[in-house]
Amino acid sequence: MPVALPGVGRFAGGAYATLRRSASDVRHVFELREPITKNDLGEDDWSVVVTSKGDSLDRLAWLHMGDVRLWWVIADINADV
Repeated sequence: MPVALPGVGRFAGGAYATLRRSASDVRHVFELREPITKNDLGEDDWSVVVTSKGDSLDRLAWLHMGDVRLWWVIADINADV
């Protein structure tokens, strides 16, 4: 039976199921969700950034959002790139 994930972040509000094949083989299967798009954000909440060789998503998240753990937001919004 799927269980809703609490909190905030990449998997918040999603569901997952735990599959136990044995005591040492436990897997979690996550429900797919729709990616965040620019339409989900207010116009003042996003900007165009020109990246350079060597930039990483966690570095860009730190520079523009102040938290390296928000790399997934950049990946979601740029899913078509």
